[in-house]
Amino acid sequence: MGRILPTLLLVLSGVIAALAFPAPGFWPLCLVGLVPLFMLLDLDKLASPALAGLAWGAGFFGCLLRWLYRFFHQYGQMDPVSSLALLSVLVAYLALYPALFSVVAFRLRRIDSGAAPILVACAWVALEWLRGHALSGFPWGAAGYALTGFLPAIQIAAATGIYGVSFLVVLANLLLADWALRWSRNRRFFRAADAWT
Repeated sequence: MGRILPTLLLVLSGVIAALAFPAPGFWPLCLVGLVPLFMLLDLDKLASPALAGLAWGAGFFGCLLRWLYRFFHQYGQMDPVSSLALLSVLVAYLALYPALFSVVAFRLRRIDSGAAPILVACAWVALEWLRGHALSGFPWGAAGYALTGFLPAIQIAAATGIYGVSFLVVLANLLLADWALRWSRNRRFFRAADAWT
């Protein structure tokens, strides 16, 4: 049970992040959807940052792309098992990007510098760009798209494109995770590290 609960929490936080996207479009969730992952990546004893990112990515892309099952089955005329298998392969491939990001972020968060949050957010954006171009590209699910319902926040897109908005979303999650970690270390009744052991 020791590692099952953290894995389920990461999958759930990925689902929460996906719910920020249009339909249903609860955009404020994008500001907290990455927080559990960042809190976990702060732990020195984390066995596998890649598996943590893979779990988050499976929850995120599994929820975000759930409608593709119906597309494959109804319009692609595939049987239910083949539809689910194809969707699973796609989700597994896309989850590799958060897995790689988690490895990079785990190392960057050990840099004792004020630049670490900026570097982590830049790493996310770089991998979003890569996902949007590699193997003919799959840009769906860029973090910045979740803020389409909040027009003041997306004005930066006029200068930076969607990646500038994604940068802001990830940076907000990072700062919130850092605040939560600092707060939990000063409270005896709750420590964030205890949730992952």
